[in-house]
Amino acid sequence: MSAPIASPRFLALVGTVVLWASAFPAIRVGIDGLGVAALSFLRLLIAAFALLAVAPFAKVRLPRRGDLPLITLCGATGMTAYQVLLNWGEVHVEAGTASLLIAIAPVFSVLLGSLFLGERLTRTIVVGSVVALAGAAVVSLAEGTSGFSVSALVVLAAAVVQGVYHFASKPLLRHYTGLEVATYAMVAGTVFALPLIPAT
Repeated sequence: MSAPIASPRFLALVGTVVLWASAFPAIRVGIDGLGVAALSFLRLLIAAFALLAVAPFAKVRLPRRGDLPLITLCGATGMTAYQVLLNWGEVHVEAGTASLLIAIAPVFSVLLGSLFLGERLTRTIVVGSVVALAGAAVVSLAEGTSGFSVSALVVLAAAVVQGVYHFASKPLLRHYTGLEVATYAMVAGTVFALPLIPAT
């Protein structure tokens, strides 16, 4: 009876949810101490070093030259742009609100997948996407004192670039493991974030 609850997959799922959820309040704390640019760069740098340290033991392969454009897109959108936009948006957006807005990233991934990868849109996916976008609109309009918040739109932009990352990583996942794609994208994202070093 207790085996499924204590299974490695279940524990990994719980750990993922807890770590993902804790990132949003942690960003608010980090911004106060480091600022947007430094927090963005240091998050990427530390993650890249951690993944590179694990890479030899996980047998992470070098990427093929032909996949570098997609890896570049993943790094620029899902890592660099996402970090900067989310951290910048959370200067004025509550952590809980930011997490709700970011949660619509899969909607953009679905739309891009249907347009460029030929993925089929079912009625359930369409209805779910409309509900998610409507919810994001309500949250965004409720954020500002006059019914509009630029910061909420910045967080929405972070959701868009995260959706682009999900879309761009799908073709890569046909040839590489999830850890390999994450490592390639994180390293590329750190390279794109190098202009943030002076502010850091």
